[in-house]
Amino acid sequence: MAFKWPTEWRDPDAMSYFISNFASSNTRPGRKLAFWSNLICDVCQYRKTPFVTASELKRCLAWRGIAPLCVEGVLDDMETKRTLVKLEKLTETWSQWGVGLLAYPVTSIWKKIASCDLEQKFVVTSVLEDCCAKLLRQIHQEEPVLFRVQEWNAIVKKFVNSSNIKEFSNYLVFKGDIVQHGDPVSIVKVRSSTQKKVEVFSQVDLAIGKAQATKEKTIGR
Repeated sequence: MAFKWPTEWRDPDAMSYFISNFASSNTRPGRKLAFWSNLICDVCQYRKTPFVTASELKRCLAWRGIAPLCVEGVLDDMETKRTLVKLEKLTETWSQWGVGLLAYPVTSIWKKIASCDLEQKFVVTSVLEDCCAKLLRQIHQEEPVLFRVQEWNAIVKKFVNSSNIKEFSNYLVFKGDIVQHGDPVSIVKVRSSTQKKVEVFSQVDLAIGKAQATKEKTIGR
């Protein structure tokens, strides 16, 4: 199914406003912020990628080949509103949300940030949580708990872009939804639907994983 762009996308007059940068005289930028914030969430949901950079957004949100000039300001506003966080701050942010300790500095959205890193990776939190919920819901329908890493990656790719599997899995580890074994990872264990946190690997789990790996090698000969 093709992505459904907002109705403004077909209106050159409207888009000339939306793709422009924030002006210092614009004291009511809410319409522009809402337009791009909603569109960023929708595009990330459609592409199954909660992990994005400013440069990626500039490319995929280009209107008639013109990249929006206000992306950095929109990302800054989304971060202030906690709908988006920097990837390296994700686990810290998740920990603090629960006790209400998080407080982002409010910055001027039209102020040019010379040090802005276009390759800084951000996480759209609503899309991330939606992907997590859908993945666990499917797994809990059949209640498997152990997966070879190849099986795990195949399942995860149904819900997030394949380039995001590592970050996505690490986030599930942090939340206590999964635990991984091996370096590199060879087995993944998922919490059951009745558990709040996944249990650590038991000797039985490791024996099952080893037996599965041995069986695959035998079949592959």
